[in-house]
Amino acid sequence: MASVYIVDSGFVRTTLGGNQETTLANNGKPIILHSVEIDYSRGLNVENNPVPSLFQDKTLNIVSFDNPIITIRGVIIKGKKLDLTDDDEDPLEETTNEIDLIPILDQLVTTKGVKLLYQTEGIVTDADTGNPPTLAQLQAHHDSLFRGLIYALGTIEVTNAATSHNVSSPSTNPGKISAARRHLHVIVKGVRVRENASQSIQFDLTLEVTK
Repeated sequence: MASVYIVDSGFVRTTLGGNQETTLANNGKPIILHSVEIDYSRGLNVENNPVPSLFQDKTLNIVSFDNPIITIRGVIIKGKKLDLTDDDEDPLEETTNEIDLIPILDQLVTTKGVKLLYQTEGIVTDADTGNPPTLAQLQAHHDSLFRGLIYALGTIEVTNAATSHNVSSPSTNPGKISAARRHLHVIVKGVRVRENASQSIQFDLTLEVTK
């Protein structure tokens, strides 16, 4: 299982062209999804026209390739607390009930901005004190201490550049992320939330990577 973050940039272009949208999912702050499964897939389009009466292998011509598709599957645990203010992994800031993620997941589809998908490398310092993480912080968030699939695929932009999503002070820049975060630009194409007879709530997010 992995943990991922999604931030709504509020810009319809990855180059930050135009004006930032006024409505951002979770007000442009990180949305954390704990204990999820991540699928990454990509396809290739080839020219494969059938030739009548030709019973042998054909020469294939590459036409184009598809943008990567990422599917995130997770479970919402009722009563579990989350921190939806930043990504410093501070248990003291976990004040949001996880079930409140449901309308935020819906916002990821209905808001226009390109989304930033990333994973952290764990707690480097406590954002409030600047001190190293406590043992309790490390134990509470052990699943985010390992670099994962999204980290491997992501890139870091030039910090504080005019067209960069990476900034030195994301707390004062809604829709931006820390300078150290490797990320992907994605469009959230769909969300599916279901509650079964035992009242367990699962969700699927479908995302497409964009330049």
